[in-house]
Amino acid sequence: MLSAFPVYCRTPKPETLLKEFRAPLDFLGVFGAIDELKNLRSGDGRKIMLLPGYTVGPAYLAPLEKYLNWKGYDAFEWGLGRNDGDFDSYACVIGENLKREFYEDGQKITLVGHSLGGAIAREVARQHGEYVQEVITLGTPIVGGAKYTILAEQYAATHGINIEELEEEVHRRNSEGIRCPITAIYSREDGFIDWRAARDIYNAQARNIEVTSSHMGMPLSAPVWKEISNALTRNTPNKRSQNLLN
Repeated sequence: MLSAFPVYCRTPKPETLLKEFRAPLDFLGVFGAIDELKNLRSGDGRKIMLLPGYTVGPAYLAPLEKYLNWKGYDAFEWGLGRNDGDFDSYACVIGENLKREFYEDGQKITLVGHSLGGAIAREVARQHGEYVQEVITLGTPIVGGAKYTILAEQYAATHGINIEELEEEVHRRNSEGIRCPITAIYSREDGFIDWRAARDIYNAQARNIEVTSSHMGMPLSAPVWKEISNALTRNTPNKRSQNLLN
């Protein structure tokens, strides 16, 4: 049975993009927060895959990758280049990659995705939850898919889809639920997406964390890095999964 259909989100107006002018300030804030970030609990060496947002590639998440590795995690990019929005194909490929990794070392992988990358991470967790340790999303259009983003019309035209039908399909998939821990990080200063659409209303275990950041600045923001670290610490596995081949 589907959960109630959400109706409270709105497609952002073009002028909301003005909020994105703060993105450079989001990144510069990292330099003033080095000591605070350094004092956060160190990582446990777990694998973390980083999934970029729509139209950008792994290089955009490189600072976050370096930060996570500095903190003691094994962070790496998704290996699929620029995110062109081929949603289901990406989810399928990543699912197979995670399965192969799990059979090799018995470790589930944490997925951290920005914007559309977070939606792909959620879909992978929905379809291949046995290989996913945790999902963390940054400014991800969870409710409605692309409908409540500034790029709704462009995305629909580029991929030949009906945005209303997409919203219904996204709602159906969301209603099936995800079993692993979920952290959804969102900002009311997001210039690309209605912030209400970036909150997880489908999974009881999901934590919705508000920060102050632009959309493009989220992967480069010290408050976001802090919340990612907090989520990883909070959801540290008690015991590594055993290799299925043993």
